[in-house]
Amino acid sequence: MSEQLEFLWSSPSPDPAAYQRAPLPEEPRLELLQSLISERLKRPFTITITENRQTMMSLRPQRNGSMNVRLHKFFLTAPDDVLNAVADWARHPRDKAAGVVVDAYIRAHAPKREQLPVAAESLQTRGKVHDLLPLYHAVNHAHFNNAIACAITWGRAPHRHRRRYMRLGSYAPHENLIRIHPHLDEEFVPEFFVQYIVFHEMLHAHLGIGETANGRRSIHPPSFRLMEQAYPDFARAEAWLKQPKNLSRVMRARRA
Repeated sequence: MSEQLEFLWSSPSPDPAAYQRAPLPEEPRLELLQSLISERLKRPFTITITENRQTMMSLRPQRNGSMNVRLHKFFLTAPDDVLNAVADWARHPRDKAAGVVVDAYIRAHAPKREQLPVAAESLQTRGKVHDLLPLYHAVNHAHFNNAIACAITWGRAPHRHRRRYMRLGSYAPHENLIRIHPHLDEEFVPEFFVQYIVFHEMLHAHLGIGETANGRRSIHPPSFRLMEQAYPDFARAEAWLKQPKNLSRVMRARRA
């Protein structure tokens, strides 16, 4: 279970006796952060320091009207401009300027989770119609200079049930694995479309999955969209998917 320490702080005129905290080596940075948030937030708040590797920072309104500011402990060694950005974000979570600074700090300092090894025998690249491996190698050579080193497989056949959407592919960074939906392994699905989905997921592997200032995943940032739209078959693949009959057939397909 992740360790966390909670620090109580009230604003604008805190009573030192109203909170208790354990001493930390980063204590001066914590005091500066408390002061900066106090100047901006103008309401009672608490700071909780965590080791959560999923969410680096978050705001949680409390029933007593105060605000809980949750931050990963690596913010306690952040430079002044980052602490100022955190304080601006606490006041206004949609502050774009603060988000840019905080996002850059998170990308550079967030702890990395270990990648889970993928057993080779669990990978299935050759389908009844399409073989993912040559498509993967072709895309890797043409668009990524053979720099992508993740694995790829057909995903598992889903249970039969009514659905309104379908995720045609996915990239799991902690497995370093791309999965392509098995409903695309059909004769009516053109190879160029399957290859486009492979490219889309490889692009995720290339750019990584970032986080916004509030800890949410940033899956399709502007840089992703620009590179995706530069893909030679982007327009053709999008046009094929937008044909109602094609999407309907993919949704109904069953893998043998």
